[in-house]
Amino acid sequence: MNAISKISSNLDVAQLHIIQEFHISICDFSIVFQPIYDIRNQSIRYMEALLRTKDQRFSNPLEAVEYFVNKGKSDVLTAMLFQLCENYIKSFARNGILTTINFEPQQIASKRFVPLLKKIFQNMRMCPGSVLLEVTERDCPEKYRTQFISNLLKLKKLGFRIAIDDFGVANSNFDLLSEVPFDLIKLDMVFLRNAMASPIHFAVLEICSSLQKKIGIPVCIEGVENDELLELVKRLNVDYAQGYGLGRPKPFDELHN
Repeated sequence: MNAISKISSNLDVAQLHIIQEFHISICDFSIVFQPIYDIRNQSIRYMEALLRTKDQRFSNPLEAVEYFVNKGKSDVLTAMLFQLCENYIKSFARNGILTTINFEPQQIASKRFVPLLKKIFQNMRMCPGSVLLEVTERDCPEKYRTQFISNLLKLKKLGFRIAIDDFGVANSNFDLLSEVPFDLIKLDMVFLRNAMASPIHFAVLEICSSLQKKIGIPVCIEGVENDELLELVKRLNVDYAQGYGLGRPKPFDELHN
């Protein structure tokens, strides 16, 4: 079965129309992976899947994501993303590593999102627990928020793991934290990046890191660019860390080299 046929099995005819209408080709997209390390065990716990594109209409991957979302065709993006990741998700899972995938709030708030993920995972014979969905409400319009939270809770019941991303920079992150039982909190890199020079940023970093002990949700600090920052993260006593100093995004075939 070719790539388009596999995507077709997860989408209806109306949703597939965008592929022909806007000349979208799955061949113009690829995935790279960045490790998230378990600091205590010095091992990789997660691999974050990051979208890349060579489609000349998009200057960066975020533009491609926004293109699908703004056209009301985020389901196509979701199906294509899992098609690109399927074999890698299964390969990582065999080694006890979970794959993390980022989703925009409006993708998750779609009434079709949860049924679509159920269908994709059934068709691909994948376990929901092998994936960690990274979400943020940074750009979530108020009119979508109720459906957004409702879908997150439905996904949790289905066995999906969920992380709150860019924690500390969105307006209502703490509200969301109180409404959804997250599996991981990812602190935005801005706090670690400025912690060495700014007492305020360091204090915020300490407070957010303490959430792991206070509410029992593991914390990952993003932006670990060098050994000095890694030592600082270790002193904060969190479980996980991510950044260029630990591993840059690479295609799957280059991860074991």
